[in-house]
Amino acid sequence: MLSERRAEGVFYDAVVDVARVGIAAPPGTVKTMTVPGKLLLDDAGFLVGIDVHPDGPTRTVVMLGPHERVARSIEARVGVCTDASGVVFEVRIAGARALIRGNEKNPYV
Repeated sequence: MLSERRAEGVFYDAVVDVARVGIAAPPGTVKTMTVPGKLLLDDAGFLVGIDVHPDGPTRTVVMLGPHERVARSIEARVGVCTDASGVVFEVRIAGARALIRGNEKNPYV
């Protein structure tokens, strides 16, 4: 079964050019790893969602906006923060300015 989660917000760190997509409050134990992902973009290039580890058994789709707004996807490596059980609570996107217009206000959050 596909796990789909709703993003709570996006924080862009201009110093390191990383967008952090928050899904839930972090638990006490945190595991961070880099995995394959697909960035789901609208026709203007803004992030609508992230398909985390699309070919893996722990596939999770994180949506900021409605599926109908997705115009294209691009493959990327994303940082994923999980709890001990593997539930995703944050996704990090490096190079966010160029990839997802991370330095601009996202219209979906």
